[in-house]
Parts: sequence; structure tokens; C-alpha cells
Amino acid sequence: MVNELWFYWWLERLGWPHSYLGKIFLIAFVATHLPLLFLIGFLVFGPTDPAKLAIFWLVLLATLFDTVLSLWAF
Repeated sequence: MVNELWFYWWLERLGWPHSYLGKIFLIAFVATHLPLLFLIGFLVFGPTDPAKLAIFWLVLLATLFDTVLSLWAF
């Protein structure tokens, strides 16, 4: 059973967040922002294209909107 709950065990060892709901929210927050970080890496190190800035702003605004909705629902 411990092997099945390794991720929860790891979150418990962090000591923060304390509640189960907080742990779920932390996972959702990281999962929401991880694609944005990969996009920033692609835009910085990827091929040069003028449309990259428009793509960046679109994804950034969508991520921020999603974060606001998540916080509102929390």
C-alpha cells in the first residue's frame, strides 16, 4: 500500500500544506503553471519568430485566468 501512496507520503514529508485540500490545490497550481514554464523555455530557446510574443501573451493570460478561477472556486 505504501508504494501506491508514495506521492502523498512525499507531500506529507514536505510539511506544507497541512490539509488534504491544500495538497490538492498545490498539485493543481503546479500542474497549471508547468506548461507555462515550458512555453517560456521554448520561446526563449526556440526558433526566432515574431508571432512568439503573441503566443506567450495568449498563454499567460489564459493561465492567469485559470488561476483566478481556481482560487475563486477554492
